[in-house]
Amino acid sequence: MCNPSYVVHNPIEYPFRVPGLETYIPETQQLTATIVNTTVTMTPSEITEIIASLAGTYTLLNTTAWNLTTGAYLPSNFGLHPVGLLTYTREGYMSANMAATEPPYRPQTVRWPPRDADSAADWALVGQHAMSYAGRYSLNESVPATAQRGQLLHGPMMVASVPSMVGAVQARDYTVIEREDGVYLKVSPSGVDVNSEIWWRRVAKG
Repeated sequence: MCNPSYVVHNPIEYPFRVPGLETYIPETQQLTATIVNTTVTMTPSEITEIIASLAGTYTLLNTTAWNLTTGAYLPSNFGLHPVGLLTYTREGYMSANMAATEPPYRPQTVRWPPRDADSAADWALVGQHAMSYAGRYSLNESVPATAQRGQLLHGPMMVASVPSMVGAVQARDYTVIEREDGVYLKVSPSGVDVNSEIWWRRVAKG
């Protein structure tokens, strides 16, 4: 059952954004989550302050993905009611964990440790609808950054549920919005043909 503190999504109400927050971030001002190489001068103390302001644990609110060519919204591998935690430390380590909650994606027939009688298809289903990774992270110093907006580099990944992600470095644009009801973090990864937004709410300051 989905934690009631999470946003409950209606599948026809795209995009899945936190109500009232999207107006803070005009689409024309969003960065593209690709690693760029420009010259930006930031002092070590400025970098430390930004990392310290981001440090903490965040709970997943929702995700939205869309095709950059057609603009069509895409279904999430994590379903309509995902759960997850994202953690950044002041020392430069991070971890991200996301999973679907709908019973069709989370068969209760499998256990840990795996048993010989477990269905390989059920384990595959669990793996397709969950993702975890952890490793180093840093501020991309090639992109202008503040405590509210910039780009992080996740990686190199030290551990990941998807083997091909180990050792990878991924660019993640971030936007931080502080409201009376909490601190919200939008992380924007992107692919060749797909862009996405992942909204988180801070539950503990690092």
